[in-house]
Order: sequence, then C-alpha cells, then structure tokens
Amino acid sequence: MRRILAILPLVALLALPTVARADHDVRRTLQFLGFSDDGARYLLKVADADTGDALSVRSFATGRAEATIPLDDRATEKQAVDAAKRKYRVTDPGLEAMQSPDGKYTILVFPKALKVEIRAMRGERRAVVKALDARPGPDGPPKVVLKTVFWTADGRKMVVVVHRTMRGDNGVDADEAHPIEFLPGELHFEGG
Repeated sequence: MRRILAILPLVALLALPTVARADHDVRRTLQFLGFSDDGARYLLKVADADTGDALSVRSFATGRAEATIPLDDRATEKQAVDAAKRKYRVTDPGLEAMQSPDGKYTILVFPKALKVEIRAMRGERRAVVKALDARPGPDGPPKVVLKTVFWTADGRKMVVVVHRTMRGDNGVDADEAHPIEFLPGELHFEGG
C-alpha cells in the first residue's frame, strides 16, 4: 500500500502536462491550396476534429463556401485535390509571405480594444486593412494570432489565415481564412 501511495504523486505529476495540453488541441486547421485563375475563388483543405477532413471552395468576395468536398480516404486525397483544382480552375498556388510580392508592405495583426486589426505596414507607417471581432467571452478575450498570408501573383488579393483561441465551455481553437482585396491606394496610412 505504501508503494502505491508513494507512486501516486508521481502519476499525478505526469498526468498534469496531458491535462494542460488537452484544452489546447487544435480543432480546426486550414491549409491554403490556391486561387482560381480569375481570382474569384480560393481552395482550402479543412481538417476539423468534429466533421473530418474536407476541401472547401470559397468565394473570394464573401469568404463563404461554394462547395465542400469530403476527404474520406487518405489514399485518394491527392486525386480529390487535383480534381477540385481542375474543376474550379485553381491554378495560382499563391505566394506565402507576410510581405507583399513587391516587398513594399508587411501584413501584421494587432489587438485593439474589442477588435483585432489586420494591418499593412509600409516602413514605420501603418494602415488598417480589416478589423476582426475580438469581444471577450466568459473566460476572457480571445487570442488571435497571424498564422500566414497567401498573395495572388499580382499582389492585389490575399488570404490572411489567423488562429483564434478562446477558453471556456464553448471554446474556440481554430484557424480562420479572411480574403482581402489589397488596394494600397485606398488605405489611410498614418504614423512614422
């Protein structure tokens, strides 16, 4: 009995890291697969712990899914991706970079009151490109971090992928994709 009592604190200590990580398991991740040749759509692979893996063809104008293609079998996943790319004419793989293709602008994410701002930086000057809702839940404000940015070859469109985490009973631990038409001439740069 003494051995069991002596080992019990060690077992509890070893279990703590598992418990601490359990509420941080990513429930939904997004993988960007490309823009359509006319820039009207983009293709994502969605890995969702609740609904499974799927391809999501989304409208660039609204960000909403136009088509969802379940990925039931890992063995045929590449064929499904290739078929979706052909059908929806996804030919531009996008340039993955925080900087615009011309190197003039850098995309960053900043918390601001009850919002999170996606900003474009040009040297020391900054402009808000888009504001995302970041109202706090019962367990505090969400944590929103920039995951990646994909640009069209001409640098006029981008898909910004952020990761949102919110603790609590209805917690969120998921990637979000935000399509943005990037028109620097229409942005109001300040500072610097």
